[in-house]
Amino acid sequence: MNLFDQARNLGVKQQALVHLLGLERHRLSRWRLRREGGVLEDRFPGPRQAPHRLLSEEREAFLKLARCEELADAAVPVLCAYGSDRDIVQVSPSTGYRILKEAHWSEPRGTARKRKSFPRIDHGLAVAPNCLWCWDITPLYTYVSRLFYFLYVLLDEYSRYVLAWRLEESVQAAIAREMFWEAIDAQHVLDLAEEVRPRVLSDRGSTMKSRLLAQTLEPLHMLPCFTRPSTPTDNPFIESFFSTLKGHPTYPGRFETLDQAQAYCMSFFSWYNHRHLHSSIGYVTPADKHYQRAAEILEQRTKRALWARQNRFKQNRLKSPKPIWDT
Repeated sequence: MNLFDQARNLGVKQQALVHLLGLERHRLSRWRLRREGGVLEDRFPGPRQAPHRLLSEEREAFLKLARCEELADAAVPVLCAYGSDRDIVQVSPSTGYRILKEAHWSEPRGTARKRKSFPRIDHGLAVAPNCLWCWDITPLYTYVSRLFYFLYVLLDEYSRYVLAWRLEESVQAAIAREMFWEAIDAQHVLDLAEEVRPRVLSDRGSTMKSRLLAQTLEPLHMLPCFTRPSTPTDNPFIESFFSTLKGHPTYPGRFETLDQAQAYCMSFFSWYNHRHLHSSIGYVTPADKHYQRAAEILEQRTKRALWARQNRFKQNRLKSPKPIWDT
């Protein structure tokens, strides 16, 4: 403001001064008025209270409406609509939520209950083969409407190796139990100490949480862990496997008979476990990763790449023209 006074004394117009200082003309005018009032300190913009703020009698009317027994199960938007239709109180749903929160009435009312919180899945447990198994069931389409074949797959999360699988016409816990026993015998799980036996990850389907399967796994100290509801990303590796299966160029899309589907699955699983170079495990096969051959394969690749690099240096030096001073 001192600079403004000096410029005005020299005859500089206000419009030229605000353009030079990069200010708005209205802001400079407000500063002048505030200085004339004797206060030039910074203040918060806007009024301290909203001019259209809720009246205290409106607040009490809404709280009284929320206490009505006939509206005990009504949601806040329903309360607002009810109060507006009967000319009791006119508030928006957001204001209604704020009023109930300030009154500490924002807990679920009536039959509504808090949703249980479930822990996130710790995929860091998969640090070696047979530490964390994941499994699921996917339908395979047929040429008959509403008729499916169901593929059960048990996968090792560390190596992406298919431990066991079943293809059946129905979903039953007994079939899943047979699949688990096949994997347990093949991987010699019972020879492992109880504290290092694999945990089993699945979603919350009725088959996965069946009593028959729990009675099979819990005595073996193979603790089940379940994904959070409506969270398929908690079990991403088995979902990715199903995407690989159904997205393969040889996948027919539909099957005429169960024998045809069985033959295709046998061929695919053999290719997947022993010939498919999996991108997520360093482009080695799941079998190599599962049976601890991957480290040696990757080491050999590194040595071959180093040898090829040195050989290229040598060959390119022999082929390069000699300098003029060497001739």
